[in-house]
Amino acid sequence: MKANRGYSLQKGPSEAYPVISFSLTSERPEVFLPKVERELKKKAFRGTVLVDTLACNGMTSRRFFVGEFDGEQLRRSSFKVLPPSRLDAATQHFCLRFYVSRLSDLENSVLTAVQRFKLKRDASRVGGA
Repeated sequence: MKANRGYSLQKGPSEAYPVISFSLTSERPEVFLPKVERELKKKAFRGTVLVDTLACNGMTSRRFFVGEFDGEQLRRSSFKVLPPSRLDAATQHFCLRFYVSRLSDLENSVLTAVQRFKLKRDASRVGGA
């Protein structure tokens, strides 16, 4: 799937999260989710969407949200915060590797240079860099 300004939509590594929307700037997800909806509709997708808001929320307990796409729109009422500890290992590593491969994009995020360095270091520890 392609990258767009403010977010990137990717095929997820597990059945639990078949599509992941990654934030790439400090822009709030509400700004880019209508574009995500259009892309998902074009792909005739239905199912669960994981939203990783690392770039706009940072490394907080509110980094991940999960919700449903009904084929037409994201059902806003279905979205809930997903604690990072509830993600499977494959998805955690996929998200980490994605952001490490896009470190230059994270310069427009809420992450500090130290946090970006930590992200890269963490990825090297799990073999992601």
